[in-house]
Amino acid sequence: MEELFPHFPAFLLIVVRVTTFFVAMPIFSYRSIPVQHRVGLGIFLAWIMYYTIDAPVLELDVTFYLLIMKEALVGLFIGFAAYMILSAVQVAGGLIDFQMGFSIANVIDPQTGAQSPLMGQYLYTVALLFLMSTNGHHLLLDGIFIVISSSQLTNYLYHSEIRH
Repeated sequence: MEELFPHFPAFLLIVVRVTTFFVAMPIFSYRSIPVQHRVGLGIFLAWIMYYTIDAPVLELDVTFYLLIMKEALVGLFIGFAAYMILSAVQVAGGLIDFQMGFSIANVIDPQTGAQSPLMGQYLYTVALLFLMSTNGHHLLLDGIFIVISSSQLTNYLYHSEIRH
């Protein structure tokens, strides 16, 4: 734990990326999962990921706040990309509903609180079950880990050659 304190700003960058990933990720972003659990899981996974990368020592200055915004946008983008794939399945179900004549019948999605078509909700549930049964949620978490480990946290914004 002592090696965490000098690199705490780098740990915060990982926490920001992982928790913002959970905001938009299809499985972990539902209202039925409490916010405390999502944040706790994000911090726990960030703690595990922190010990697998070579974390740089960062200063808390204006550049650090820009890095926080960059990490938040990257995490949101990765989670949004995963969400878009499952939303495409739900839209396809809406098109099937329209062809079957069920376009007027909608159900309230308990996860998002929005109305969704019958077949769209059915296909979305089947896609989620398929994702869970094939360990796709592990692949999503592995994807965020690969992005963190392959790209340096401070890429393009924080290099000693540029600062001096």
